[in-house]
Amino acid sequence: MSAACARVALTCALLPLVVGCGDGDDPGPWVASMTLPALPFWHNDVATIDAFHLQAEADAACAAGEGSTSAAAFFLGELPLLALDALCDPADAAGSRAWLGDLYLSGYFGGLWLADVMGSMGGPGGGDDGKDPEVSFQNLMDEMAVRLGVAAAGSDAEVLDYVRSELYFFLLLYGYNKGYLEVALEQPPPGLTAPPDFLACPTFLDCQGPGIDLAVTDRFRPALAKLADPPDQRWKEMAREADSWEDASVQQGRGVWEGILEEKTIAADRYEMLLDLSLGYLLAAEAAVLGKMTAYADQRADDGRCAIRVGGGLYLWSNAYFGGLFDSGEATAEDFPTLQCVRD
Repeated sequence: MSAACARVALTCALLPLVVGCGDGDDPGPWVASMTLPALPFWHNDVATIDAFHLQAEADAACAAGEGSTSAAAFFLGELPLLALDALCDPADAAGSRAWLGDLYLSGYFGGLWLADVMGSMGGPGGGDDGKDPEVSFQNLMDEMAVRLGVAAAGSDAEVLDYVRSELYFFLLLYGYNKGYLEVALEQPPPGLTAPPDFLACPTFLDCQGPGIDLAVTDRFRPALAKLADPPDQRWKEMAREADSWEDASVQQGRGVWEGILEEKTIAADRYEMLLDLSLGYLLAAEAAVLGKMTAYADQRADDGRCAIRVGGGLYLWSNAYFGGLFDSGEATAEDFPTLQCVRD
């Protein structure tokens, strides 16, 4: 990894438990002891990796899970969903840089994790494609700055025009992920059976599954009724957009994942986690699509600002994920974060 790349390290000391001290024999609350290895992250004006913020969120996850939270569950599953919900809240604008940093590191390590599960998906030398990684990183952050600038300071008309202009991209992203999750459920590793009723999709944009709590998705679910029975011309336009992209996007995702499974096998002990992470990503993409549709069709700029921030976070998460996926040629166990829940 380049010497110019910032090394972000987060360590917490484990203190020995002394039985019978303090207020009796009851153990203290669950807290997180974790390490965060180096990742390709440089100074920028959009996102930051905040050790104190991460520690607070990890402590909360350990407490909520009563000590059962793992590094993969937290960094790849819980943290990005918390970030996307937070980005939609304008009151949390001051902390958005930390949440965006969470999405970047979650995506990058998620790509490494999937490559490890499937066997390296990078070429020889990992992601060495001849591009300067710092330049690519800064270009990504510049794109994010434009998105966030529209959400923060754009006029209502500019916001509504923006969500309409990028709707097709998020429809494609959503459909692609729906397709590959369907294949992962249909073709589990040898000897395993996919969990029953894991994914329910009565309609294209109405997918739900167990254990995922994403407030921003729930916020925009009323759009589904308007897509089913459009009340006006703009909602009819949204329904046509969904119909026009459904088959192509889902089939693309199915085709890619079927091709991967012809050559690689999902590790049996990682299968359930893969499904959980894929479902979380799918519901985040669903929120971005329904949010943009709601903002445009109902002409609600505040919803549009939320949808731009959520979509931007998803875009950052996705780009970091592909960076990790194709930078996996030299990855070892030391390149992954660790997390252990301990008693304080």
